[in-house]
Amino acid sequence: MGLIDLMFSNLPVFIAYLLSIIYGITIHEFSHCYSAYKFGDTSQIDSKRLSLNPLRHIDPIGLLTLVAFGIGWGKTSIIDPSKIDHKRYKLAMFTISIAGIVSNMLSALFFAFILKMAMVFNFLQPQGLGVVFLVIMIQTNILLAVFNLIPIHPLDGAKILDILLPSRFDKLKIILAQYGNTILITILALSMISNVSVFSYLYNPVISFVYKLFGLS
Repeated sequence: MGLIDLMFSNLPVFIAYLLSIIYGITIHEFSHCYSAYKFGDTSQIDSKRLSLNPLRHIDPIGLLTLVAFGIGWGKTSIIDPSKIDHKRYKLAMFTISIAGIVSNMLSALFFAFILKMAMVFNFLQPQGLGVVFLVIMIQTNILLAVFNLIPIHPLDGAKILDILLPSRFDKLKIILAQYGNTILITILALSMISNVSVFSYLYNPVISFVYKLFGLS
């Protein structure tokens, strides 16, 4: 479900969601690019992706469909394997693949810490927009992290699985690569039709854990 209704019913909260999505995608894709750069892929500089400027990472169509239908994407980080340090190739590809997920989870923990401090020192109104914004930032970043961890192509989880699984699972890797898009689109379509997010069963427990970790629940 998209955010269109929210845009007309509660514009400040809509803007908070929009900013959280832009931030989440930006830090996610930047982390991929920065990790690749640290392992020798200098093409990230040439492509101008080694930047925290959202315009370098936000796909306008992907953002529009996300707002309209709840399904979207950012600009894919293009990695040049030929420029990666081949002595540490497997470590490099694993680090690059998981970097976006880690950045989103660390962001969620950071915003949860800020929210906890706001509650302890009362520098934000309990029901105010600042608290709402922090909650949205926490949830959006957890959603992005958990969603991308799913081992279905083209998500990061599939790339991580490819690296971790030994060669005897190559046939499985090929099948997942061939039908990953179909599987993902089918699940997303079912979620839209039923108006129930299948993935909520994955990220809701993580959100609850983070809240409990910081005493926010």
